Amino acid sequence: ASGNVGIGGAPVPTASTYDTAVLHIRQARTGTSVGSQLRMTNTDDGHAATDGFDIAHFADGNTYIQNRESGGMFFYTGGSFRTVLSNAGNVGIGTSSPTTAKLSIDNVLSGDAGIAVKQTQAYYGIDINQDGNGIAFHIDTAATTNHGIEVEANALTTGDAGRFYSNSSSTSERNVVKIHNDHASATATTGLKIEQDSTGKILHLYTKNDNN
Repeated sequence: ASGNVGIGGAPVPTASTYDTAVLHIRQARTGTSVGSQLRMTNTDDGHAATDGFDIAHFADGNTYIQNRESGGMFFYTGGSFRTVLSNAGNVGIGTSSPTTAKLSIDNVLSGDAGIAVKQTQAYYGIDINQDGNGIAFHIDTAATTNHGIEVEANALTTGDAGRFYSNSSSTSERNVVKIHNDHASATATTGLKIEQDSTGKILHLYTKNDNN
């Protein structure tokens, strides 16, 4: 009478056992390789073991959501597209075509940040481990009167607001920091500007080499 269904020996869901359950699927067999599974297929894709879409919960405690076809998995809320997990394993938030990165974010709402990380532990907020011979962090900004990068360290006492260092033993000539004005016509551009509002040092250079 309630319209609830129990499959595989599962009890029919009632208000006393489940607050909101309508369909309860249970796998009666034991073992870590068995579990309850719901599969959906259609005529075009076929009905073989490699077809369709699965939601499964196994005795190993893990839950699996699997699209066995070559398409992606799209998520909607409020009738509008929000997120996609592509067949290649790329995630798109606000974009349905995340083809150039493992995570692509687009169509951010006005006043929102694209990514917000709040780290309350004494460890990295963002950790990038670049093992390839490429740029680890690239910013391409269209800002004309604002900052491309801003670091705000108002709680700083004895640390550094920014630090660039290299522990390489190579004797090849290289730069730990390089500032490059890449347009010859930008004659009013300042290569490096330092503003010091206190009576402290403006620039402190320290070297362990007495010849420089």
